Amino acid sequence: MVHGHKWGGIALALSKKVTPIRMLAAGMLVNALMISVIGFSEILWLTLIAQFFTGLMMPAIQISINTMILQNAEESFVGRVNGIMTPLFMGAMVIMMSLAGILKTLVGLVVSYQVSAICMIIGVIFVLPLVLNKPAKKSVKVNG
Repeated sequence: MVHGHKWGGIALALSKKVTPIRMLAAGMLVNALMISVIGFSEILWLTLIAQFFTGLMMPAIQISINTMILQNAEESFVGRVNGIMTPLFMGAMVIMMSLAGILKTLVGLVVSYQVSAICMIIGVIFVLPLVLNKPAKKSVKVNG
């Protein structure tokens, strides 16, 4: 039996070798593709496999977001950043689930899934410049 915490451990191990922004982009891209597959699929096993890969990438997305918060926020502000991010995520989830219900009623389930996948792709496009950006090497000047 496969447990979720093992996959989280794999994502954590990968986070040491892969930059968080690349892991975020990969997770979002895989989720977008799998959401699209789920929307079109009428075959149970295909839908379950797509759901599996969607769930597999969730720890990668969460770990990369948390890693970027730790890297970019001052230590004294990390708790405050997490304190504001959690309600924002939860509020956005409630709003988007409500809108998804309305969208599903208006255009159907397949189109709703494809709109969701497109939104994820748009997110990847916004993250892509950060993925392609080469970090500047810091030079150290030595007085001698």
